[in-house]
Amino acid sequence: MTMVVVSATIGWLFCHTSAVFITVSVIYGFTVGGFSAIGFVTVAAMGRTEDLDRRIGTLNTVLGLGLLYSDMAGIVPTVESHIFAGSTGV
Repeated sequence: MTMVVVSATIGWLFCHTSAVFITVSVIYGFTVGGFSAIGFVTVAAMGRTEDLDRRIGTLNTVLGLGLLYSDMAGIVPTVESHIFAGSTGV
């Protein structure tokens, strides 16, 4: 299954028609769905079912914060790229 995901990831580069694009996206969606479900299965296997909602909520929070940070990492400018008022611009 890992090779299918790798092939589908590289396959985006060679999509020139709508049919190929749809085929690659369907294959990619099915294979990545299997990998994303593995995280919840491992969290569910860690303990009792009474705590399952808390563990899955914590996992989603951590994943959400990681995605938020990774999306904003390219948007938020670094300190070095700003020219502040009163600086010489060097």
